[in-house]
Amino acid sequence: MVKELRVSNEILYVCERCGLRYREKEWADRCEDFCTRYNACSIEILYVCERCGLRYREKEWADRCEDFCTRYNACSIEITKHAIKDLDVMKT
Repeated sequence: MVKELRVSNEILYVCERCGLRYREKEWADRCEDFCTRYNACSIEILYVCERCGLRYREKEWADRCEDFCTRYNACSIEITKHAIKDLDVMKT
């Protein structure tokens, strides 16, 4: 069962099998299901632009995105084409 954890003003959800924390309960539930079913954790580290929330496999692209978003208060098409689409995450 996923645990709820309050950190500062934020609620995080914790997979009790592997201990990873998520901002969304749905992802913690998925992680716990996977960990339970396969007795292992299948985590792919994604980096997030804190300004717009887009996710990237490479930290460099997330940093570039965040810099651009901060500087121009908008996203760059050239940068965002490297972002992870939700379907890409579901495949891995």
